[in-house]
Amino acid sequence: MTHRLVLGTVQLGMDYGVSNLGGQPSRQAAFELLTAAWEAGIRYFDTAPVYGSESLLGNFIIANGVNSEIKMLTKIPEIKNMNSWEEQFNNSLSRSLDNLKCTTIDTLFFHHASDANLLKAHPETFHRMMKQWPVSSFGISVYEPGDCLAFQTANLPVAIQFPYNTVNRVFDALDWSLGPRFARSVFLQGLLASAGALRENVPQAVVEFHRSYHSLLAQANIEPKSFALSFALNAVNTDKVLIGVNSVKELEELLACPLMTSSEQEEVSFQGLVINPKELDPRVWPS
Repeated sequence: MTHRLVLGTVQLGMDYGVSNLGGQPSRQAAFELLTAAWEAGIRYFDTAPVYGSESLLGNFIIANGVNSEIKMLTKIPEIKNMNSWEEQFNNSLSRSLDNLKCTTIDTLFFHHASDANLLKAHPETFHRMMKQWPVSSFGISVYEPGDCLAFQTANLPVAIQFPYNTVNRVFDALDWSLGPRFARSVFLQGLLASAGALRENVPQAVVEFHRSYHSLLAQANIEPKSFALSFALNAVNTDKVLIGVNSVKELEELLACPLMTSSEQEEVSFQGLVINPKELDPRVWPS
């Protein structure tokens, strides 16, 4: 299973997650988590400049001598001025390489889907960049299926990272052959992973959904983390699955979860559960 997992690291660089009541882990705790993930067989790690975890990952890579083995995914921040997009792109990539200290970036995503139109508009430039920079492939990070329609005929390898979980299945029909497909938000900031308390500033509609969702799973005697992880791993439209945990204990619990089969999951009924996609969009939640 671990060969398909990607450890997300946003929570290692900032206080992140509606179910994270402990805040950002200490540097020591973060290193212990990265070490535990590596020892468990996880080789893919996801970050971004805005997460604040690139330098931490770079220090981990150097300390453990894994720069030639690790598979790093990072991102290009929002392009502020399209007239100088190539300069901004190169500067950001250079900083990420300095921070990460890895031999190669496996996939470099555009953090904003609209910026990824550059891949379609300037394929020859990106082919040249792949020869100039140690980047194996480019990718797009999207929220809606419509964000990726324009890339179906792109003339270069393009990975895709998209939200996908038990209550957000808008990418069920994803047809993508340009590159690897990375599912993210499989636990929805922990909302789908635990029936435990949420942060005080979480919208009431989200709190009520959380209560109802976990009540249904409890009635069916289903472990939430197992259900959420199995759903993403069983999906035919995913190659890799991003997971986010805050501690070694959480990682160990997740990796110990018994996986459900697709047929077992199909027996779970969410009849009566009110799912409002707008309310369950993390972009509208308070930070």
